Amino acid sequence: MGPITDFLPIVFVSLPLANNRCPTISSVELTPPNTYALQISCPEAKSTMTTVPPAAVVVLVMLGASALVVCGYTIHRLMGFGDMPPDQHRSHEQDVYMREVRARNLTGLSREGRHARKAFG
Repeated sequence: MGPITDFLPIVFVSLPLANNRCPTISSVELTPPNTYALQISCPEAKSTMTTVPPAAVVVLVMLGASALVVCGYTIHRLMGFGDMPPDQHRSHEQDVYMREVRARNLTGLSREGRHARKAFG
């Protein structure tokens, strides 16, 4: 005859709970030193927790991201990373030069547009 651990008596117990629900023993394991581990489940039990709709999750994530951006901007603004020089007024010559460059760029864009219209039109 072997040791007592050769015999594993399994006893199913039915304990009355509230609302006439009973737990079910789903597995029994022998764990050292000669103790039993019972896994008890109650398949009829329903969760009282409600789920959050996916649209609410999206809105909450968007609000969190917005709050993070505002916090980052605030920290950047208060800490003053990379001190910017105060606005300096441009000279008249620089304004004239910038107008000329802008006019040349617009002329070049219109020329390319006319060329493309002829090629594809």
